[in-house]
Amino acid sequence: MKARAKQTTRDILAIGSSHVAAARFSTSATGRLRLERIAREEFPPVSENDDTWPAGLDAALASVVAQVGIKRDVHLVVPGHLTLVKWITTPAVESAKWARIVEFEVRQNIPFPLAEIVWDHRVLGESNGEINVVLAASKRELIEGLTTKVTELGPRPVTVAPAGLALESAFRVLYSEISDDVLVVAAGARTAHLLMVEPRGFLMRTLPLAGNAITRDIAGRLDQSFADAERLKRNVLGGALDLPPDSPAAQAVTTAATAFSNRLSAEVSRTLVNFTRQSGRPRPSRCLIAGEGITRHDFAQKLGEKCQLEVSVFSVQEGIDMDDETRERAAGVPAGTLAELVGAAHAARGQEDTINLCPPALIEAGAAQKRRGRYVMAVAMLGAGFLLPGVHFNLLARAREQRAAEISRATQPYYAWRDQNRENLRRLEAATAEAAVLTRLVGIRGQWASLLADVQARLQDVGDVWLERVQRLPTNERNRREPEYDEFGDVIERRSDPTRLRVSGRLLDRQNPLERVSQSSYERVTTLLDQFRGSDYIESIEGERFDAGKPGILRFDFTLVLNAGRSW
Repeated sequence: MKARAKQTTRDILAIGSSHVAAARFSTSATGRLRLERIAREEFPPVSENDDTWPAGLDAALASVVAQVGIKRDVHLVVPGHLTLVKWITTPAVESAKWARIVEFEVRQNIPFPLAEIVWDHRVLGESNGEINVVLAASKRELIEGLTTKVTELGPRPVTVAPAGLALESAFRVLYSEISDDVLVVAAGARTAHLLMVEPRGFLMRTLPLAGNAITRDIAGRLDQSFADAERLKRNVLGGALDLPPDSPAAQAVTTAATAFSNRLSAEVSRTLVNFTRQSGRPRPSRCLIAGEGITRHDFAQKLGEKCQLEVSVFSVQEGIDMDDETRERAAGVPAGTLAELVGAAHAARGQEDTINLCPPALIEAGAAQKRRGRYVMAVAMLGAGFLLPGVHFNLLARAREQRAAEISRATQPYYAWRDQNRENLRRLEAATAEAAVLTRLVGIRGQWASLLADVQARLQDVGDVWLERVQRLPTNERNRREPEYDEFGDVIERRSDPTRLRVSGRLLDRQNPLERVSQSSYERVTTLLDQFRGSDYIESIEGERFDAGKPGILRFDFTLVLNAGRSW
């Protein structure tokens, strides 16, 4: 959805797995972003298997909000490990039907019920009669928990953006002069973002491979706590601690950093192949990297050699304006975090469509607050000439608000019962669907048992023949995964490919055990195939092949096309 902020300054909060940063931006006379204030605080991270907000986040949020002086609207950036971003294509149909198609795709691509998530989409463009769309989603509980923490401090969140999409927005404003495709690699603490940015679109992959992987490796090698290993990693790779190269600590850090560079380089190489295949565009020749874990080691050199890329550091400060004091404070903020702040500030200017994961209730509350402000202003202007009627209507309004609050409290139990009934219905539907699946599996098992018994009987009829291998061939991937739509936007039910079994076996020629098989052996195999064709379970036979290369043995293999009218 499109941001409509009209403020002369924009406040941003970027939350990571172990830090939070706040910044205030304005727009200079030349149209460039100007950084006015910036602050950053760190806090102890939670376990990598724990997708909750750390306990130390509250104090860090309060600190940076106070330092920057954020009191009104604020734009949030949330970390990549708490959001899911996917690309889809939909048919180009009228808007009412297209909205239904997008919701259908969300249900198919997001592994959570819609009631448990907040999601939004952004249209990237249209090609060959299809619309390219990027979807983003996060758990509603996490986003509402974060916005509540921020609201309790005073500011009101108006947008919530995934970190990877903020990084893409930062590239657009900081490298606007580049017209070629560029690969951007940004590694944080828990995730790394790989973006291939094109002039009119982009692709992104989020990896659970980042700075914490180095820390865990060091902790395991030196039998240290995670906090001690993190401190050692930062001091050695940052140059604050100069250890003898042959010391156990120095070797542990170097080995862990090298292993991480090799793994990430391999992932980047694999991702480049997938990106170029998916987009159909030439392979990019330039790469920008951001993140302390990859800019302070030999990752740039290894990546450049492995992927044949021109690698350089993602530069942020040169693309925005700021005074000397602010520049000094910004120097202590990692480039990846600073880029997220810049990207969110650029998106908040409302010059392009952006994804907003802010809970709908909070957006509506903000709109209502603005409407209320306009109403108050109108009443104040009228009150200057009609004071007494204004007071009277104000009292009436308060009485109605109180009555509305009373009605709301009285109806809360009914809403709770309604929600419980909906949950019970959802569980009943899930149980019914599971029972249907189990019933179908029982039927399928019976079909396979009957098929194998039928095959065994026909083998016995021919005699001196046995099977060596029976393999189920894969079905068409496109027919199984990608739905098609009719002109009204409805999903077309398609008949899937029939099940195929590749069968290999041998037939013994007892009359000619030491010579090439006789013509009668071929006739027996032909009889076997004819019997298979007469089976109710088999629709046809394909790809017959025979091999009489061994004395007394006729090898054969063919494909049984099973009856599509039965469940397999």
